[in-house]
Amino acid sequence: MLSKHSIYALLCGTLMLASCSHDEPAAPDATTVEASFSVDVADAIPTRSSDAFNSALGGAHNLGANKLNYILALYEVADNNTLILSDFCQISDTDGDGERFSPMVTLGKTYTMVALAHFGDRLTLSDAQKADYLKAMPIAGVFNDESEDFYVATKTARFTADNLQHALMLKRPYAKLRIVATDYPAAATISSVSIDYGTNTLFNRFDALTQQFSLDATVSPTLTAEQYSVTDAATAKTIVADYFPVNADTYLQAFTVTVTLNDDSQFSRTFSDIPLRRNALTTLSGAFFSSPSPMKCDVTCD
Repeated sequence: MLSKHSIYALLCGTLMLASCSHDEPAAPDATTVEASFSVDVADAIPTRSSDAFNSALGGAHNLGANKLNYILALYEVADNNTLILSDFCQISDTDGDGERFSPMVTLGKTYTMVALAHFGDRLTLSDAQKADYLKAMPIAGVFNDESEDFYVATKTARFTADNLQHALMLKRPYAKLRIVATDYPAAATISSVSIDYGTNTLFNRFDALTQQFSLDATVSPTLTAEQYSVTDAATAKTIVADYFPVNADTYLQAFTVTVTLNDDSQFSRTFSDIPLRRNALTTLSGAFFSSPSPMKCDVTCD
């Protein structure tokens, strides 16, 4: 039988071993709290034209802001600056007033928030696909199709107890081109418009985190010109409104626009060295049908 002194010594030894089993005390649990992001699309600048369908105002104006589908993602910024997907959701805008995203974050950590709004259907993605989708988002280059329009914003922040609410204003990463004929023949209507972009490059991938476009060599960069009909017989008419993915200020090289009227007569003009700037509208205006003289070129913020 152990004596009282032996039992006491054994207990003390056990306590000493337990107290020395870790070099440092365990860290307290990190605090996880709810953050808040509001996202909205900036109002379109009223670049008026006689035909609302191809006004070049953008999808939010012509298709309605309440048709937007939002993709909202939160990435934790790891120590080596890699981004780890923390939260991902899709929200359909039903009232056109923007949306709010309330993910859970860990205080003291840094996150990158990505918000993208588009007019397509909601995506069906697996968890593995969600992590990389916004890093290599496929885009289409459809002539005059404002449903291809989209808006994006990113923000990186370290979250603390007094830094939990953030607002993101989404902007279009495209440059827009608009051609206005001031000599539109009043007695005619446009049957179709086609455009040949020649050797100009069309990007077909978009990284929403870096907001940079790229060209996937495995995808053909063919530029297809869609045709559309309009009936307004106003003297000044927008005959082209298109969207170009650009990463920096650039120039559109030689391209040809052909307009066919309802009497089957055709008019073609070739343009070159046209300036393009992201989130800006380039407008060419002047005589298209009656004179080959140069058209006025204006670049305005959008």
